[in-house]
Amino acid sequence: MGASRIYISGGITGVRDYKARFYDAQNHLESRYDCIVVNPVMLGKKVESLVESPQWHHYMRECVKWLAMCDKVFMLRGWWRSMGARVEWMLAKILRIDVMYQHGGEPYVREAEADEASA
Repeated sequence: MGASRIYISGGITGVRDYKARFYDAQNHLESRYDCIVVNPVMLGKKVESLVESPQWHHYMRECVKWLAMCDKVFMLRGWWRSMGARVEWMLAKILRIDVMYQHGGEPYVREAEADEASA
């Protein structure tokens, strides 16, 4: 079995330091897991090269396409504040893609572990 593909999901629109947050998560995931990380920041560059004045839905169409090809989705801290991340979370649930969550400064945990910790 080859490396798993992990899609990073979190707020971008209106988030001042979103690039650093996504690249930090990518570096962490690549150092910890045998994986290929799909980073929406990089997908945004592709959209911008294809569409003259891209809008939110242009970015989401590209992101959703790539998310659907991944084995896992990693939700950045505060993801629920982002409409796009909520769409990605729902799509992951519908497509039965494993969802991982970032919690504070703690290591990344799976959804079931997060539910137990909050109980």
